[in-house]
Amino acid sequence: MSELVSLIDAPATTLAATGIPVPESYHGRALQPLVAGEAQDWPKEVFAQIS
Repeated sequence: MSELVSLIDAPATTLAATGIPVPESYHGRALQPLVAGEAQDWPKEVFAQIS
């Protein structure tokens, strides 16, 4: 798997794993489709900040 992921994806992944719908207003994405090889239109960029 060479796609980029971010910590903002963790809550969406947890919600999806428990069967709770991920709100459309949420910026994170569930990782299950990515791991299963079914992800489409996966972002090519992530935001990172180091302080």
